Amino acid sequence: SFVDPARRARYASVKEMVSLASGVIVSLSIGAATDAFDAAGNVRGGFAFTAVCMAIFSLCDLICLLLIKNEPVKEKTERQPLLPALKAVFSNRAFIRVLLIHCLFNIATYATIGFMGTYKQDELAYTIGQIQIINTVGVAGRFLASRPFGRFSDRFTYYKGIMLALVILASAFALNMFTSPSARWLVIAFTLLQSVSCAGTSQNLLNITYAYVPEKYFVHATVIKSSVSGVVGFCATLVSGRLLSAVQANGNTFLGMHVYSQQLLSAISLAVTLITLAYMCIASRKMKTQ
Repeated sequence: SFVDPARRARYASVKEMVSLASGVIVSLSIGAATDAFDAAGNVRGGFAFTAVCMAIFSLCDLICLLLIKNEPVKEKTERQPLLPALKAVFSNRAFIRVLLIHCLFNIATYATIGFMGTYKQDELAYTIGQIQIINTVGVAGRFLASRPFGRFSDRFTYYKGIMLALVILASAFALNMFTSPSARWLVIAFTLLQSVSCAGTSQNLLNITYAYVPEKYFVHATVIKSSVSGVVGFCATLVSGRLLSAVQANGNTFLGMHVYSQQLLSAISLAVTLITLAYMCIASRKMKTQ
């Protein structure tokens, strides 16, 4: 409500850049402090230190929220009853298409991303320190891509911003299909590309609701979209976990081929991402922004 709608994506990109930069600094700092506690044989002290930091940051969040003053409202906005609001949201065909896009995106990402940590450490034999460096490279890429993605989305719509991000995400999954102990460096490219794609999906998947849902129903639509797509993504994770366990129990063999579970999951994620892109190309003809 405090941001010009024509600059909403750019504002979101700057907000994300600040969040990413501060997040990296805090993560590295707390990680170093935790290692120091661990080296001193005081694991409980490390957890206590982290808990205190979390409490302080939460308190700072609360103070920031309390300091935000609402602008004077000229006309009193009417509170929307729940049932009529839900009816209005679900009768909005554009919103249903956005919901489906978010569900497909969550299936693609949840099916693979959550299992990459163990893959880097176990099969690819990276140390914790090396994994931290790889993840930091990914965050840096996302940081640098956030502003350009914001400008692109403000100019060409959130919808096209998501499509561009999905193209990058598809290339990441395609590379990861060939990541193995003999070509473990490919996981660095995967991490970088996947993180860069997040610069175009994280904010645009939120902002896109503004484009197709009346403002008075925005909260209802956002809650529905986040809840449904979250449940769908969680179910995708459960299915992927079963598939991963089955492939590993079979000696990393699938249909007679030697393959690592994360390679197979990446192939599935790539297929879902391409399906999402194809659907968006078709649905874009019927999508009219407000």
